Amino acid sequence: MQSGNLRVDTVTRKAFLDDKELAVSETEFNVLVILMQHQGQALSRQWLFENVDGVENIRIVDYYIKWLRGKIETGIELKRIITVRGVGYRFDG
Repeated sequence: MQSGNLRVDTVTRKAFLDDKELAVSETEFNVLVILMQHQGQALSRQWLFENVDGVENIRIVDYYIKWLRGKIETGIELKRIITVRGVGYRFDG
């Protein structure tokens, strides 16, 4: 699946930005895939906690989002993962 210069390969379980492989953990990969599969939809922290393999508790969802943003958002003008206040997060690609 692809969104702009970001691509994930669910068969090999690898993520790429500008054709460079990203160093993502298994859980970061799972979060990224779920966000991309639900692009444009606001997903609550609770929903992510319940539906993403590897997320141990609801509080750590925010950290996985923070770590992913650091890896896939290059430059101030490029925001892929949007915080939806009072709800959770939305992937806008």
